[in-house]
Amino acid sequence: MLIFDYNSNPTFFTAIIFQTMQVHPVSFDVEVIFGAPGKGCEGAGICQIIPVGPVRVHWKCPNAKANISPASNGGFSLTFNRKHLPSEIMERFFPHHVFVVEEVYTLSKVISERLKIASFSVLPGQYSAKVSEDKISIYFISS
Repeated sequence: MLIFDYNSNPTFFTAIIFQTMQVHPVSFDVEVIFGAPGKGCEGAGICQIIPVGPVRVHWKCPNAKANISPASNGGFSLTFNRKHLPSEIMERFFPHHVFVVEEVYTLSKVISERLKIASFSVLPGQYSAKVSEDKISIYFISS
């Protein structure tokens, strides 16, 4: 365990925190609610992205836990653990390793601030999913 005396050298302490933030990008677990926002979770895309809290909510809409992290260009990525992704979610939302977004989804201010990125909207379109044996990732980048 490292202990820093902030009072003895506040500039050094601040620099250490800043360097740590740069070396270790922010990422955290979220609940992804699938569907189109204007269709009440029907359709394809992202209906909501919500930080995972200490108590997991059971949604009536299709959903899955993912890790969200910022991309170097101001966008973000979602990474799902395939072992915990129900087969019906894979078949419905990731056919042929493509994720379709029918309607614009704008990240909430809470998510954007935690990722340390500017406001970001996912535009309608088809997004290639990077699939490995244990993970599936989607990258949403600024154009």
